[in-house]
Amino acid sequence: MPLGYTDDAVYASGGNPYGTSWPAGSPSTPPDETALACARFQGARLARFATLLAA
Repeated sequence: MPLGYTDDAVYASGGNPYGTSWPAGSPSTPPDETALACARFQGARLARFATLLAA
């Protein structure tokens, strides 16, 4: 579910309107809190739309 520019979390994590992303690097470099906040927003958006479509 693309995010577009629907929330400030999108801008804070780099402004990717297609979805949350994190560069693949060292396995010991986990996503930062900004990227995780954007991913949570994207997951909640997907769940909301899935619920609407299932109804």
